[in-house]
Amino acid sequence: MQPESPASRILVIEDDRSWLAQVAHLFRAREPGSACLTAPDLATALPLLAGGDLDLVLVDLNLPDSRGLETLRQVRRANPTASVVVMTADPDEDLSTEVLRNGAQDHFVKGAWDDQTLLRLARQSRERMATERRLRRSEAILRAISENVMDILAIVDDQGRRTFTSPSYARILGYGPDEPCPALEDAVHPEDLPRVRGALNDLFAAGPSPFLELRLRHRDGSYRVLEARTARFGDGDTRQGLVVARDVTERRRAEQDRAALEVSLRHAQKLESVGQLASGIAHEINTPIQFVTLNLTLMKKAFAQLNGLLDLYREALGPDPRLRAAEEEADLDYLRGELPKVFQDSLDGVGRVARIVRAMKEFTHPGVKEATLLDLNRIAGSAATLSANEWKYVATLDLDLEEGLPAVRGHAAELSQVLLNLIVNAAHAIGERGGMGTITLSTRSLEDQVEVRVRDTGGGIPPEHQAKVFEPFFTTKGVGKGTGQGLTICYQNIVNLHGGKIFFETVPGEGTTFVIQLPREA
Repeated sequence: MQPESPASRILVIEDDRSWLAQVAHLFRAREPGSACLTAPDLATALPLLAGGDLDLVLVDLNLPDSRGLETLRQVRRANPTASVVVMTADPDEDLSTEVLRNGAQDHFVKGAWDDQTLLRLARQSRERMATERRLRRSEAILRAISENVMDILAIVDDQGRRTFTSPSYARILGYGPDEPCPALEDAVHPEDLPRVRGALNDLFAAGPSPFLELRLRHRDGSYRVLEARTARFGDGDTRQGLVVARDVTERRRAEQDRAALEVSLRHAQKLESVGQLASGIAHEINTPIQFVTLNLTLMKKAFAQLNGLLDLYREALGPDPRLRAAEEEADLDYLRGELPKVFQDSLDGVGRVARIVRAMKEFTHPGVKEATLLDLNRIAGSAATLSANEWKYVATLDLDLEEGLPAVRGHAAELSQVLLNLIVNAAHAIGERGGMGTITLSTRSLEDQVEVRVRDTGGGIPPEHQAKVFEPFFTTKGVGKGTGQGLTICYQNIVNLHGGKIFFETVPGEGTTFVIQLPREA
């Protein structure tokens, strides 16, 4: 390792000309690479000090135009970067302490030195000043980094107490630069606090963990999600931990949205496949249903005609014991009274099957990219029909549909899916409460909107769940009974696809109403 190069510029400020010449000669002889400047008083020295390119200043405190510590202070103000060594004739230890406090790197007494001592002292003072400059430069770099970094930088002690945080800590949590921020342990989400404490304990006991995720409370009460890495530095009582945390809230939200979109896409693809199959089945069922309906109608009319013909036969033939016995054996009077009811019940049942098939065909009809004019009353009726198996054992469903409801522009399959989800959820809510309930599906026209309401008499939504109902994967149902995507898909279909609104009104213990508002066709 090469020795440190001698100072390139040295200034000696001394009013004793023989002493001044002696010191200058020493440095010029022993450090030939340096330039040794001299000044007999402070006034002469100040312009040289202001040049700023000095490495070492030797100064006597008592000059013709300045005396005592004020001399040192003026030298320091004029040049804060050079190494300063104070020369005095008085071996006063208190004075030595004061000059060090006022910015000197060292102090020596003029009558107690030799050449080697002075040169060594000068070199050591230059090294100390160089170290101070490097330290100040490092501090300035650290300050610039901490003040401008987007991530949070925090230093904690081995008790987990925050001893330093970058300004980004306040900025990310929504506080102004002059506002007090909560302590790190107070800002951490209660559910995450044990894990954070464990990670800090592990940091000081076994070394840094590769990754830590935590939530910090924002000023508005929400929580920001952060990814953090830790490092340990220092030894013994000086051990500290560095925490570098990045705000990934928006990334997490985007990932959740993407995951929800992927689930929605898979769900849509599945529905499309099921829809194609169901559409084919519905088409195949529709034709024989038509045959059965026509035949039952014909049989009902024919039986009515036969009934009239039987009356004419009875009148024409008169009383006949053989006919009376045959009628009694065939139970003719019972058949004549019951068969019309049988025909009507059969026609009603076939009609219901036909309505279900028609609703299934409408629901499974392949969606189109372009929005079309839609009759919400028709979609609501079809959704009620298709979901009957979900609600008929736990509730009655009342349709309160406004006549002449204005059309909306949208996508029929997606709106049908939304209403189906809401009706099924309403049935499940009533089922969980127990007993028979009521689901009311209503439509109304507003000034520039069409509104659909699905109301149930279930148990309502608890306050702790109300903020999460539209979040992806949130569900209170048991395993196998829901993925937590139904209301997320409803939100996406209504808000993102149709530019509408969806919200709910709930009273815990009494029920919930989901409200959909869609722009009406102008």
